[in-house]
Amino acid sequence: MLTASDDKTARLWDAETGRPTSPPLQHQGAVSSAEFSPDGQCVVTVSADKTARLWDTQTGQPISAPLHILNEARLDTAAGRYAKALAKHLWFHENALKYQPSLYGVRLSHALADWIKLGSLYPAALDQLHRIGDDAAQKVRDDQDCREAFHVFAAINRAFGNPAITRDLFVWLHDNRPSSANALFDLAQPALVEAKEYHLCGPYIDPAAAFQRIAELYRGMEGLGETAGSREAQALDVPPMFNAVMKQQLQELSRVQFCNDSVVLVAILALNGRQTDADRIATDALNEFDDPQLREDLDQARKGRLPPPRPDPID
Repeated sequence: MLTASDDKTARLWDAETGRPTSPPLQHQGAVSSAEFSPDGQCVVTVSADKTARLWDTQTGQPISAPLHILNEARLDTAAGRYAKALAKHLWFHENALKYQPSLYGVRLSHALADWIKLGSLYPAALDQLHRIGDDAAQKVRDDQDCREAFHVFAAINRAFGNPAITRDLFVWLHDNRPSSANALFDLAQPALVEAKEYHLCGPYIDPAAAFQRIAELYRGMEGLGETAGSREAQALDVPPMFNAVMKQQLQELSRVQFCNDSVVLVAILALNGRQTDADRIATDALNEFDDPQLREDLDQARKGRLPPPRPDPID
């Protein structure tokens, strides 16, 4: 048996003896609901402290499975349980990286896209997300955890389709704290490019370092594709057909992203009158991945012509 209480706990009970079977499932605010998972192995609690938590029913200990919470938020949205969905999105945003740092990208892409879908049905969710963005912007201005705060701010604006707001904050840094602008430029660049602030990019681009990041990301994603079908993947009992599809998708994504990022870098350098740097990066890109379409796009980029915007992977 499971109960939720205003005393900031949920509790698991033995229905026959009436005694608790685990320590209290503790929150910092009243627990508004508690539900068993379909298999009875877990409990999800939602609290007035604006968190949702997942617990092991055998031990009463929290489970480090933030993706379960994110999936629950999606299910709650679909079922019309909007307040619960918002609590779980908040929990995921604030706590996911404590348990699984590899979810950094998911937290600032797919999770935000789901949150905005919830907000289209439940305005309070949009209000909360705007508050998070405003708080992040203030942290940037106050130079508090500046890189993380700027990344959150830029990701939220990207999810809303408002890159100009990210540009405006970067312009403020450019005018008031150039050293911070330099440190955060890589996070601001997509918004600056979308806003066509090409000349604002010029002072901050280190061509060699920028291309190194592009190439390392490409090699890393290519490597992930190669692991599909490896002994590690086989140990997870993943069907061979899925391995093949996964490998193809990862490699295609890595190549599209590499080509787009390389072409954008070359075009921005050309637009800023740095033709020697543009030619050097174009050569390096073709040495990394020699493709006829990439060669053609790089020729255009050397003339300062950017490619059409690449679809956002969260769409």
